[in-house]
This record gives sequence, C-alpha cells and structure tokens, in this order.
Amino acid sequence: MIPARSRAAAVLLAAAAAAAAGPPPAAAQEPPADDAAVVSRLVEEASPLVEKARGLPFKAKVEAAPVSFEKFIDRYMVEFERLLGGAEKAAPASRLLARLGVLEEGTDVRAVIGRFLQGNIAANYDPVTGKVSFLPGAARSVQLMVHELTHALDDQHFDMKAQMASWKGHVDRMLAYGALAEGDAESVEYRFMTKGALANQPLEQLRTMADAMAAAVMQGKFGATPPALALAFKSQYLEGLLFAEALRRTPEGEKAIDAAFRAPPDSTEQVLHPEKFLAREVPTAVALGAPPEGTRVLMETTLGELASRIVLLARGVEKGEAAAAAAGWAGDAAALLALPSGEALVWVTVWDTEADAAAFLEAAMKAFPERKGEGAPARTFVRRERRVEFAEAGLDGLPAALAAAKGAVETPPAAPGGPPPGGGTPTGK
Repeated sequence: MIPARSRAAAVLLAAAAAAAAGPPPAAAQEPPADDAAVVSRLVEEASPLVEKARGLPFKAKVEAAPVSFEKFIDRYMVEFERLLGGAEKAAPASRLLARLGVLEEGTDVRAVIGRFLQGNIAANYDPVTGKVSFLPGAARSVQLMVHELTHALDDQHFDMKAQMASWKGHVDRMLAYGALAEGDAESVEYRFMTKGALANQPLEQLRTMADAMAAAVMQGKFGATPPALALAFKSQYLEGLLFAEALRRTPEGEKAIDAAFRAPPDSTEQVLHPEKFLAREVPTAVALGAPPEGTRVLMETTLGELASRIVLLARGVEKGEAAAAAAGWAGDAAALLALPSGEALVWVTVWDTEADAAAFLEAAMKAFPERKGEGAPARTFVRRERRVEFAEAGLDGLPAALAAAKGAVETPPAAPGGPPPGGGTPTGK
C-alpha cells in the first residue's frame, strides 16, 4: 500500500506527465446534441475557478463554441504564416528547418504542423478572436476549460495580440512566449486538477518527468511528426510548466506571473533557466550584415538555446551533451541564403564564455560532420573566441556563405531591467 504522501506524489507525477505531453488524442466521440450549451455552461463553471487561481477578474465574458478541425486549422495556418512573416516565408522556412535537421527534405512545415495538431490538440484560445474553440472528439471538461480560460484571462489583462506583432519569424521568441502562456495555463489547470497539491511537488521531480517526456518525444512516440518538431511544440508545455511553477513559488506568487506577461521572456534561455529571467540576463542580438554581392537572404531567424539543443538532438547528439552544449548560449542567427550556385545554410552563434563556445563547437561538429561524395555540400566551422560560425554550401558557394557568417553583427544587450521584446501565438491545449 502506498502511503498517503507517496500516493499524492504519484498522482502529481502522472499529472505532470499529462501536462508535459499535452492532451492525448481523444477517443472519437459524437458531441452532445446541445454541444454549444454544454460548452457555454463550462465557461460559467470554470471562469470563477480561473479568477480565483490567477487573482484577476475577467474583463469580459469569454465566448466558447465547437469548431470543426478544418475551420480551426485554416485559421491557425493564417496566423502561423503571419508569424513567419508572410506565406511566402513558409517554403524557405521549411528548407531552413530541413538543412538544420528538424524536417525531412522536401516537406512543408505547414503540412507537418497540420498533421501534428490533428492528433494533439483538443481546444484552442485564439487571441485574435478572443474566443475558445473546442474541437471534435475532445472531452467537454471543466479541466480543459480552465486551461483555455487561463489563456483568455491572461490575454484580457496583458494583450497577447500586441505581443504577437513584435517578432515575425523569430523562433526563439515564439517558443519563449509560448512556454510562458502554456506554462501558466498548465500550472493553473493541474493545480486545479490536483486540488493544489502540484504546488508542493518538488521542481526536481517535475524536471525529471519533463526530461523523460522529452526523451519519449525524441524516440518518436508521438506519431509520424518529426521528433524534433514535436519536441519544439511539446517543450512549450514541458518547460513552460516548470517555468510557471518556478515563478509562482517566488515570494511574489501570482504577481510574478503577471510581471512575466508584462515583460515576457526575451529568450528560451530565460525559460530554461528562470534565475536568468529574474535577473534579466538578456541575450546578444545577432543578425547577418549586408550579404555578399549576388547573395540573398531567403529566411533568417534566431533559434535560441532550446531550438539549438533540439537541432543537436535531431542530429544524433546525446541528450546530456546536447543540453550542456546549448546551455552557454548567448545569441545566434540562422539563415538560408540564395547564392548564384545554389542555397546555403549559415548559423552564427555567440556564447557566454570561450569554454562554452568550445563545448558547442565540439557537439556541433558531431551533428554536422564533414560530408564526402559527389554533390555533397561542404561544411565549415570557424571559431572566433566566444563566437562559432558555421556554413554549409556547395564548394563554389562556400566562400560567400563564410563571408556572410563572418559579417554577422552582434548587438550587446542593454542594461538589465528594461522591458524586453515579447511574443505570442494562438494557444492550444
């Protein structure tokens, strides 16, 4: 027989697993005949629970309704393309992700995301419409409504849509804000589900569970979605829950969450290391300078610590080494270039110390080994103190790619404490 405290711990670990994984694909079920009325009643029941948990009132009643998956995905893709910087960025973004090893060559990131969402989302709050949507097959539960209404309440007070306008195509800020938003909703939901017991679960145990779930994702336990892309999605729940719980357990409690929404994390580095967020350790901005003559930048973004780790994992670096190699991240720029001789990948990273740069270089050279054979692109690394430059291109294009990497400009962070740029995305459970 399990002692009462151990049983509570077991329940919380199970809850943490569910939180980290996101909702499992729901068993197909017919919605009730009065589905709209059922969803409306859930709003009435869950709203005061969320207000009590967050210590904030709703400014307006939130509308919620059933929606078909087709309508949901159409709306989601419109917003996703806008966040990329326009529909025309989807193709180069897909090719950039493929060069990094996150997607298979020739796949469209939009199609992959669509397939992933179909089995991994039950409901959605959209900051653009201010409404909650429940998808077919999803259980109509108070628990799920608490999650979505937490997003709605946060949006009403901290304007997610305004945040969304500030980082088109910036992967790191997308993931960082997603972790804040999903982490807060996960924390509120699972504190409700466990009658507050989650608040007493040691963060170390939640970390162990998050790491186990991340390992399961990378082993392909979530269907046909490329594991690296699935992990980028799931990490917003996995790491977000830990981040929100770390903030809630400071003396400021809910006010720490409010402050995080007012001045969101600058980077996933701050999410992965909440102490850096609280100290406002702001990353170095890295951007390509003017490209060499005859060169165009098709897509440029910042990956951040989390996505840098995921790239290493996707390319076969052991999880402990990948996490350690990415942990000293200070800034980066990854870009897909169009050269006269073909396309090229450029990835410029900046590190906290020279030792951090050396550790990343060692891991990255395992992830991107030299390729031989006719037609294989050339790969070259250059280390300059705390900076590592990587280029992958055909032999004829390699000099231009290396020149673009060398020309990347670093902008040191401003003094800590200033309001950071934020981000946001339609949030789903």
